[in-house]
Amino acid sequence: MYQTISEHIAVAGVYDKSFFVPKKFLWHRKSYLIERVTFTADTKDGGVFLRMYSVTSQGNAYRIQFNRTTERWTLMEVWCEG
Repeated sequence: MYQTISEHIAVAGVYDKSFFVPKKFLWHRKSYLIERVTFTADTKDGGVFLRMYSVTSQGNAYRIQFNRTTERWTLMEVWCEG
């Protein structure tokens, strides 16, 4: 099941055909190399545009979100066994 985190993170990535692809993120002073982006979705919360990514790193699943208004990244959830 997913555990809610909701902490700000730093994300690095590249643009591929005008679309941003996250490649790694920094959380609690540890760097996580993103092995695969499994899902991407654009949403709107009121007047705030968001882009959600589901990614895998080191065998774990994460949901990260980019707030397109504030240009801040947030680690939303981490998959936890059990």
